Amino acid sequence: MLRMNVDTASELLLIIRTFLGRAYNGELLDSTNRLKERKIRVQRKKLTKIVDSLGIKEDFGNFRSLDSWIYFLNFIEDPISEALLSQNAANIYVNITSTIDAELYKGRFKNVPAVFSSASSIEGTTIFLHGSMADHTYTPFSDIDDFVVVHKKAWESTEIFLKNIKTLSHVSRKFQEVDPFQHHGHWVISEFDTFLYDQSYCPLVVLEHAALVVGQGNLDFRVSNTVEGFLKNAVATIKAIELRMLRIRQKHYIKLFELKCLVGEILLLPAYIFQYKGILISKPDAIRRSEELFSERSLSVIDFASDIRNDFGDFLDKNREMITIGCAFSDVFARERSQAERIQRLMSPRISESTLESYLNEFHKSVDTFVLDAKSAIGTGKP
Repeated sequence: MLRMNVDTASELLLIIRTFLGRAYNGELLDSTNRLKERKIRVQRKKLTKIVDSLGIKEDFGNFRSLDSWIYFLNFIEDPISEALLSQNAANIYVNITSTIDAELYKGRFKNVPAVFSSASSIEGTTIFLHGSMADHTYTPFSDIDDFVVVHKKAWESTEIFLKNIKTLSHVSRKFQEVDPFQHHGHWVISEFDTFLYDQSYCPLVVLEHAALVVGQGNLDFRVSNTVEGFLKNAVATIKAIELRMLRIRQKHYIKLFELKCLVGEILLLPAYIFQYKGILISKPDAIRRSEELFSERSLSVIDFASDIRNDFGDFLDKNREMITIGCAFSDVFARERSQAERIQRLMSPRISESTLESYLNEFHKSVDTFVLDAKSAIGTGKP
C-alpha cells in the first residue's frame, strides 16, 4: 500500500483545497467543461512533483483533465487519511441544527434563501451559512459567508463532481446579485482537511451561530495546533492595508469596492493577531478586546472602520446609479464570479480622500500607527 508522511499529506491538502475552491467557485472549467490550463498549472506542477517523489507509477494523465483529478483523489484516499490521522490533534465537534428561515431575510438580502435553493441537489457536500447572514444581524455592509465541506462521495465519479461544481459555481455567481462587492465566493475544504484541520483557513468559531444549508449538520474535526497560518493571515492583511493606503496617497481616492475591502481588513486584523497568539475568538470579540493590542490612536482606526461599516448603506444609496451600471455590465459580460468581480472593481464609484478624512482626523498617520502596532503585536515590527 502507498504510504506518505504528514508533510506530504499537508502539502496535498493545500493543493486539493485550492483545486476544490476554484472548482466550486466556477474558475476551473470553460464553456465546454474543459479544465482551464492557466488555473491548474501551479497545482499540476506541484502534484506531478509529489507523485514522482512517492514513486507512484499510475498514469494520472498529467492532471490535464477532470477525470485524472477525480481518479487521483480516489487513489490517495487511504494513504493521505492514514498520514493525517496518525498525528495528535484536539477534537472539535460541530453540531449545527439551525436552518435558513426565508421569512427572516428582508430588504436587499431577501433573496439569500433563493440563492442557495439550487444547492439542495448537490451530493456529498455540506454547506454552512455563517456570520451576520446566519444570525440575522446583517447590515448593508454585510456579504454572504459560507463554509463548504466536500466529502469523499463528491468525487466518487466525474459525473457527480461535475454536477456539483456547476451548481455551486452558479450559487457563487448569485452571491453577487445580493452583494455586488462580494469578493471571495465559497470557502471550501475537503473531507481530508477535517482529519487535521488548520483553523487559519477558517476558524471553527465562526460556525457558532451558523445555519445548515445542505449536508451533514454534525461533523468531527481533528484540529492542528499550528499557528503559522494565523501569522501568514496577519502579515498578508497588513500588506493589503499598506498597499491600499499607498494607492490612496497616490490617487487621493479609493474605489467603493476597495473601501469595503479595506474596512474588512482593518476589522479582521485584531482577530488574526489574537488567533496567532493562541486565543481563538471571533471577529466581534476580537474588536471588543482590541485595546489589548493597540494604542489609542490605532483604536481610532478601528472606530473609523466601524463607522464606515455602519454608514455603508448611505455610501450605497449615494452611488446607486454607478453601482447599478456595474451590475448591468456584469449581467451581460460576466458568466463567472471572478469576471463579475473584476467588472465591479473597475466600475466601482470613487470615494474621495477628503471623505475618509472626515471620518478620521490625521487619517494617514493614524492608519500608519495602526499598522505599526499590528506589526509589533506579531513580532515583525519595532517594539
